[in-house]
Amino acid sequence: MTDTFLHREWQDIRIADEEEQAFCAAAARLGQDPYGLNDAAVEALLASAEKMPAQWQDDFFTVTDSRDLADQTRLVENARGLAHCTSDRFTAIAKLRERTEKIDPKHAPWEQGYAVTRKLRDQVDLDATSLNRDSILAAALGVTSPGGFMPADSGAKKLFNAMVDSEQSRSAFCLALLEYLTAAETPSAFVTAARTDRQQRNRVFAAEFLAPTDWIRKRISGTWVGPDEVDE
Repeated sequence: MTDTFLHREWQDIRIADEEEQAFCAAAARLGQDPYGLNDAAVEALLASAEKMPAQWQDDFFTVTDSRDLADQTRLVENARGLAHCTSDRFTAIAKLRERTEKIDPKHAPWEQGYAVTRKLRDQVDLDATSLNRDSILAAALGVTSPGGFMPADSGAKKLFNAMVDSEQSRSAFCLALLEYLTAAETPSAFVTAARTDRQQRNRVFAAEFLAPTDWIRKRISGTWVGPDEVDE
């Protein structure tokens, strides 16, 4: 059978141009049927996409709530404006970026994260020790403080973890750090809790850079890890 609703919709998808395909992908990431949205929802999605850098859209539409699309777009815009105010504070990291190799896409996300971590720790002369305080992390990277500017709206913290040059914790800072160091072109990144390969790679890097596996292994007393050791 060819004259069915599914067949007609599939034909529409097959002949869609690049712009329509991008719209369909964004709607799908929101959990919506791109051909079932009303006019208001279509306008809201298009307005949000227009304000969002193209390289952020997959991650943004994956984690945002379609019911709060306008508000959450505003949160990202505000945070992006704050992030642009921090660049002069991270000159040492900018120089470090010039010496950092870019990501090898042939490897799995966790392998990419571990590889960059090992090379970065060698570059900044870090042994297998944890970076468990802001002052230690800042000294390792040659900056006065890893702290940036946090959005005042608490809703932002639920939507995203970090942006390049904008963070909410040491871990979030490192999530953004990897994006900045390994970006092929002008760094611009949106870091979220999405389960994409890129976000998983970021999380591996942040965890290993702040608390290396070898450092953790020395603090595990036996086969089983108890609550006290986990807390420590």
